[in-house]
Amino acid sequence: YKAQRDSMPDNLRSQIDWVFDLFKTADIQILFQDWYEADDIIGSIAHQHENNAYQVVIVSSDKDLCQFVKDGHIHIFDAMKRKFLRESDVLEKFWVPRHQVRDYLAIVGDSSDNIPGIHGFGPKKAIDLLSKYGTLEWIYEYLDEITPKMQEVLIAQKENAFLSQK
Repeated sequence: YKAQRDSMPDNLRSQIDWVFDLFKTADIQILFQDWYEADDIIGSIAHQHENNAYQVVIVSSDKDLCQFVKDGHIHIFDAMKRKFLRESDVLEKFWVPRHQVRDYLAIVGDSSDNIPGIHGFGPKKAIDLLSKYGTLEWIYEYLDEITPKMQEVLIAQKENAFLSQK
């Protein structure tokens, strides 16, 4: 699904070895796994540590990671905006609570991550559907309650929706 993504810019690629050397010198552990993206690894680690006594801070502006924000436990620091995001910020940004961000982005898509979403469904439809059904799975479970026109699109886009969610 990310086949159309541009390759890494040369000026960024040239900095990677330098950053790895810096981390090694500072004795900062580097985690990576072939075939997994950094945000997937970051999200997994954050989720594993969400109930620990210490707080987890993720430095990123990636929308996907907003699903992990948990006041008092997991915070996102958006370095571009120089702001820590709280659960209320996630709600203000997406109009859905943090636990629905994944399904929200599966419906509306995310062009920065080349996630197609459901064609023709924007934020308003996503918010309406998620406020009524809670999850993408439950939207499809209760298709018979949805208008025929929306049903048609949802059925045609089902594979795309769940691929976008994954």
